[in-house]
Amino acid sequence: MVDRKEKKEGDVTYSFSSDWITRFESEEHWLLYRQQQFMIHKVAKEGDNFLEIGPGTGFCSGYLRGKGFNVTTIDIDEAKKPDIVANITTYVPEKRYDHIIAFEILEHIPYEECLKSLKTLSSYCKYFTISVPYNEERLIRARLSLPIIKHTSFSITLPKSKISEPNHFWEVNHGKQSEKKVISDFLAQGYTLKGRSKFVSRLYITLESKHFNS
Repeated sequence: MVDRKEKKEGDVTYSFSSDWITRFESEEHWLLYRQQQFMIHKVAKEGDNFLEIGPGTGFCSGYLRGKGFNVTTIDIDEAKKPDIVANITTYVPEKRYDHIIAFEILEHIPYEECLKSLKTLSSYCKYFTISVPYNEERLIRARLSLPIIKHTSFSITLPKSKISEPNHFWEVNHGKQSEKKVISDFLAQGYTLKGRSKFVSRLYITLESKHFNS
């Protein structure tokens, strides 16, 4: 049984759970962690500081701290033991960060609220690295290891008719939120596109703020 919680702020009710952070995770989830670090290390340098929105199990923040980075975590759910308990839609950072990271978090926020948060945070980070889910069902996924191209993977997917998770407000390629529109809307909040990849039905993007040094 999922330990689902709710918190109402204004007209929006946010639902979330923390029981999943105590369970051993699947191979796929470990691959997602690897992809997160792959995106981060493309733009990170020694001594950088991070704000992680939604620390989950603490794996990402723990890994980054182990590599010598400074990490502050923030979450609406105090059960995840973040450094800061707050809703990112209303939180205004007290300092600037080299990186803000949010992996599978923004879909838990109404789309328009998500855009407002991105706009606010564009003044508080140099890079914003994000992953959000595609609204699709994977019928087949295969990974290959070949002598020349080494590791590669491919999948066959179909679009879903409904949002995948009850805690999600939106997903990429569901309704009006096409990948093209999502990226365009994100960039319009004060960013340029630094990196983009698709991995295991997730869109990963790194945004570079236009306002960080202003």
